[in-house]
Amino acid sequence: MQIHGYAIRLLILLPLLPLTVCPGSAVGQTPSGTLRGQVSDPSGAVIPGAIVSATPATGQTRTAQTNGQGIYEFGGLLPGR
Repeated sequence: MQIHGYAIRLLILLPLLPLTVCPGSAVGQTPSGTLRGQVSDPSGAVIPGAIVSATPATGQTRTAQTNGQGIYEFGGLLPGR
């Protein structure tokens, strides 16, 4: 009798398993991206304070300034060319 109850619970819960596993894999997906890079001179020395511009698919140019390590970042970019 105990095994029969276990089998019934298994038959009820088993079809629900994909609902608990699949949504977690899609949570971190967003329709935007980040462009990140580093500005350096021909000798390889980084250039802090440089102004970098990017023109995403929206056509509106965005600017960023490099940090102390010469790194810049553009966040929230939509897919495009």
